[in-house]
Amino acid sequence: MARFRLVHTSDWHLGHTLHGFARGFEHSRFLHWLEHRLAELEADALVVTGDIYDKQNPPTAATSLLYRFVAGIKRRCPQLDVVLIGGNHDSAGRLEAPQPLLSAFGVHVVGSLPWRDDAQIDTDRILVPLTDRHGDIAAWCAAVPFLRPGDLPTETTDEHPAIAGTRSVYGRVAEAMEARREPRQAAIFTGHCTVRGATLSEMSERHILVGGQHALPVDAIAATADYVALGHLHRPQSVGADGAICYAGSPIPLAVDERSYRHRIVIADFDDGRLSDTQSLEVPRRVEFLRVPDAGTAPLDAVLEALEQLCIEEGGGPDTRPFLEVAVAVAHPVPDLRQRVEAAIADKPVRLTRIVPHHAGGGADPASVLTTTRELSALDPEEVFRMRHRQQYDTEPDEDLLDAFRSLAAEASG
Repeated sequence: MARFRLVHTSDWHLGHTLHGFARGFEHSRFLHWLEHRLAELEADALVVTGDIYDKQNPPTAATSLLYRFVAGIKRRCPQLDVVLIGGNHDSAGRLEAPQPLLSAFGVHVVGSLPWRDDAQIDTDRILVPLTDRHGDIAAWCAAVPFLRPGDLPTETTDEHPAIAGTRSVYGRVAEAMEARREPRQAAIFTGHCTVRGATLSEMSERHILVGGQHALPVDAIAATADYVALGHLHRPQSVGADGAICYAGSPIPLAVDERSYRHRIVIADFDDGRLSDTQSLEVPRRVEFLRVPDAGTAPLDAVLEALEQLCIEEGGGPDTRPFLEVAVAVAHPVPDLRQRVEAAIADKPVRLTRIVPHHAGGGADPASVLTTTRELSALDPEEVFRMRHRQQYDTEPDEDLLDAFRSLAAEASG
């Protein structure tokens, strides 16, 4: 059997805006780059593990980007198999709407867990045969999308219901795959979730709560897989020592805290149905992220001086100008803070995303601390709970307390 090559990418978030600035230029350049890499790598399959779009109702420009990309890669690589799964940001119905058309081009979309009329998982829609350059089936992909609480079967076990339900879904899919899979055909599973041992990017990822659980044990989804392609976490990383369980990460930084690492795609090679090698390929960064100061906060005078000393050359136009975040330590309100910052960068080719004033001083009201150190839109309920616990008790909440909070939060969110 010929070598089989899979390219894994994730969390495109097409249609994303950063504090009002559209990211279409960066996404367009990434997809153009990816199209060329798929051809150069002689890839046999492309798997995109969720959060194709940034919003459930993406702008027309975002859907156009996706369809132009599909058209481009199918012209360049007509034998390429493409699998797209839904993430927590995606509308399953919107993602699956063009499936009758896309399937004619070898593109398989699973927006949500499909069910048959007899209340069984529709494994025919989940299991996707992937072929090598000779047209032979070299692998089966279990295209499992983001699992919502209603997708999880009720199981009577000693495990937490969310973990037991997730294990049950993947177990049923694995059983159906084994009934079809022949020797020397790889087993590839997808998922859009957080697994234990992985590292989050706090400012741009939502904690996924499934039945009160935000991180799942790896063996709940990876018991029989040769490779597990994961989505949701934006930092590219492997979980475990063998490189067979990977988050591809997002292709562009989606918040300022993602500027410190480089974004990648994953290339997984298989020989005789077994994973033989994984490697990553860095995605070129088209727009830089700047922060003043680089970390923490600084007094206003120091911030203004640093801004005035910024030396940035005008590049390829407004879409290539760096994004800039400013964090200022202030002892009292500064009514003209924005005007002073904007005056300091008036001749600089940068895009000011936000100004974060940090009001120092002990004994502050908890709500004022939260609203002045970071914007409320950048916080999620668990983060607020953790911050309040640290302030009240000077320690992190233990795991039992966090589990209780997550359960209550999941019930409250319906």
